[in-house]
Amino acid sequence: MNQDDIHQASLRELVIQLENHSLCAEDLISAYLSQIDLHNKKINAVIHVDKTGATRAAFDSDQRRGKKQSFGALDGIPIVVKDNIDIAGLPTTNGLGQSMVAERDAHVVTQLKAHGVIILGKANMDEGALSALSDNPHHGRVQNPLADGFTPGGSSGGSAAAVASGFCAAALGTDTLGSVRLPAAYCGLVGLKPSLSTISNLGIRVLGQSLDCTGPITRTVADCKILMQCLLPSTPTQTASLANPLLWSHLSEIDEALLTPAVASAYQQALKQMQQWQPMRHVAELPDWNPSAARRAALLLIEHEAAERWMFDLSHHRQAFSEPLIKMLEFGRNASTDQLDKARVVVAKAGQALRNALTRIDLIVAPTTPQNAFRFDEPPPANQADFTALANFAGCPSISIPCPVPPGVLPVGLQLISRPGTDNWLIDIAGIIEHQLTK
Repeated sequence: MNQDDIHQASLRELVIQLENHSLCAEDLISAYLSQIDLHNKKINAVIHVDKTGATRAAFDSDQRRGKKQSFGALDGIPIVVKDNIDIAGLPTTNGLGQSMVAERDAHVVTQLKAHGVIILGKANMDEGALSALSDNPHHGRVQNPLADGFTPGGSSGGSAAAVASGFCAAALGTDTLGSVRLPAAYCGLVGLKPSLSTISNLGIRVLGQSLDCTGPITRTVADCKILMQCLLPSTPTQTASLANPLLWSHLSEIDEALLTPAVASAYQQALKQMQQWQPMRHVAELPDWNPSAARRAALLLIEHEAAERWMFDLSHHRQAFSEPLIKMLEFGRNASTDQLDKARVVVAKAGQALRNALTRIDLIVAPTTPQNAFRFDEPPPANQADFTALANFAGCPSISIPCPVPPGVLPVGLQLISRPGTDNWLIDIAGIIEHQLTK
């Protein structure tokens, strides 16, 4: 496998090559660092590269494999993590105009390193994770590797762009209202938001404490499963198969008139293929969910929480915040108790409506976003996270997988949502559906 092959290889392919000793970890680091050197100036996906640390970790990994003391299948696999996740010895900016060198690894990073995963660097992101464009005023704009001048989505846009650019085979992001799944959809990748609290947020600059989840962005569902095996509790009883009919539904509340033509076409084709495979026997209805109203309510709560958290920094390091972000935070800080209480009710009702629907069916299917990637010079759609936010409100696991699209059409994501705690089952079902859609 040459360097070009490595850039495009899936995580699963790299794991096999490492286990067969056809590749070594130092080969991977060399290939990825070369790709970053060649293309990151344009893409701007990675803002901190730990060349020394990654090279040393690759050497150690190869030594372990040579002595048959490997830490596991992922030993020697390099990944990139979003820059709101602490890596000991590296700066964490959280997308702001200031940074602090982390004293210790975030808990999720500790878990990955225990399996031999190598942290290659830190990914660019939206300022404070409070946007979905990855157009950062302090660290620069992240380009969508599939279309110059287009957004990769956000707020984990650098993580998605790094995978799509061949800088790594997997990356970590964080998801408050869709910030892993949205950029995965825009970049033609797989993005998982686990069930709430499944992965610890210790050592992560969270945006919304009751909403934030850390999740992977990968090329395939199989890659997602491999990475999550060292992060999720083992639950063999959740293993999915075709032995029993799948009870699934789309959402009747989604107004397809709001979908762009490319998304509507890909979504309808995906539903048709799923119907041919497993007929839909029930239509989920969520009467207490108004997508745009719920998203606006959640955003108000997030802005208020962020303003409270950053109160000291806003007073003493105001230059670290852009004026648009300051205005958002001031809006949240000035919200009345009545406004906040009403917003909490809207979000809670939407989440409960989804959980209620999932007591009758196994899986809900929806477009990941109402649109595919758009140009930076276009007004950003306000409804980007309307469909993804629902899973955050309910604490449910949700995964975005690519829909088949015609040549020349930018990627479209299909979102799958299941009950809280069924993460492994969801990943298995997503792999089956991924296969069905590509037949």
